[in-house]
Parts: sequence; structure tokens; C-alpha cells
Amino acid sequence: MIDIHSHILPEMDDGSKSVDESKKMLDSFREQGVDAVVATPHFYIGETSVEDFLKKRESCKKKLIESLGDAKRPGIALGAEVQFFPELYSMDRAEDLCISGTGYMLVEMPFDEWNKYTYVTLEKLYTAKGITPIIAHVERYLDFQKESDIDTIKRLKDVHALIQMNTGFLISGKTRRKALNLVKRGLINFLGTDAHNTESRPPQLRVGFDEIYKKLGDQGIDAFAYWGEKLMDKMTTI
Repeated sequence: MIDIHSHILPEMDDGSKSVDESKKMLDSFREQGVDAVVATPHFYIGETSVEDFLKKRESCKKKLIESLGDAKRPGIALGAEVQFFPELYSMDRAEDLCISGTGYMLVEMPFDEWNKYTYVTLEKLYTAKGITPIIAHVERYLDFQKESDIDTIKRLKDVHALIQMNTGFLISGKTRRKALNLVKRGLINFLGTDAHNTESRPPQLRVGFDEIYKKLGDQGIDAFAYWGEKLMDKMTTI
């Protein structure tokens, strides 16, 4: 299992506030049988440069890794949760924000109604930069769109985007049925916890997969296994 969306680096953003908290999050992932965790701290173009972001990320990563020693743990890959903006496809060093070793970028979309230019930006990210966008926590944008949930996701896929869902969407009794319907239709490529800490936003990856398996069996899990293996083949971890 891979968690492709987490805020596990200590003191990097609104996620883990300390090395100890990050270690507890990693312990939780290990207990769940998670093989790798992608650290995806927020990147906001209006707040920092790519260069400064990468320097801070490296510093936070180093602080965490040095504290872990030889403890058994999941591998950690580096990435970013990149805030969408219209010129994303032309940003210098955009490739450095992709998940390490891959051409996949986790993108946080606008929390409002999208227009055709929103989709054009995603398509150009793929065609001009060779970067495949992974839409972070897709469920959080759907209510803003005029199109149906299914049509919105299909339109994202038409511009070469892959889709990530938060496990919280599957765990909640209020949204589980809707989440499972999207999974059943083959519209979701990755699960992520979007974990920020061990209490209010904990790393609950296995419970999400358990919900899928309980309702959909192996057929529900197969697509995630395919994309997980595809990512692991390219991804570099530490």
C-alpha cells in the first residue's frame, strides 16, 4: 500500500508539528502494513519560490530521517501538494515538485466552479511539461461544479489527470456510498490519507482499503494495486 498524500514532514506546513509527531504517524503507517508514504507539503506559488520550498523540504526531511535511525518504517518519497494556478504549466522547475523519481504531480484544485481554462491548464501541464497531474482529494471540489460528479471526473481524465480520493470520504457514513460508487465505476486511481497528525487527521489508509474490499471485493482493489505498482516502479524513497 502507498499513501500518496500526507503532511508528514515535521514543521513544514500545517501538518506534523514535530519530529515526534511525524514518527508516531510513521509508526501508525507501519502497523497498517503501508509500504511507502509520499510527503506532500503544501506549495503555494504566492508564498514561496520553488527553490525556497525545496530547501525547506530538504531541511525538514533531513531532521526527520536523522531521528529515525534504523527503525523499521515505510519508505518516504518526496513530493508536494501544488496549489493550482493558471500558469502552472509554464512554471520554472515544475518537475521538481513531482513525486520523487516520477512525472506525477499532486495538484490541489480551486475550491470553486472550474471553467474550460482550468482544464486547459491541466492538459498543458501534461502536453508541454510531460507532467501527469494527480488531482488531490477530488471529493472536495465536486459540489462546486455544475456537471455531475461522474462527468466532472471523466472530464479531468480527458485532460490526462489521475484521481486521488481521501480515505476519510470512504470512512464517513455520510459519504461512503458516494465514494464507493466512484470506486466501483473505476474513476479513482489512488487513495491518500491527507494525514496531518495523529488525532484530528490521522493516517488511516488501511481502513479505507478495508471498506472497499468489504463492499467490492478484489475487483474494487485491483485498480489501486495497478496504479500503486506503477508508481512504485518509478518512485524513489528514502
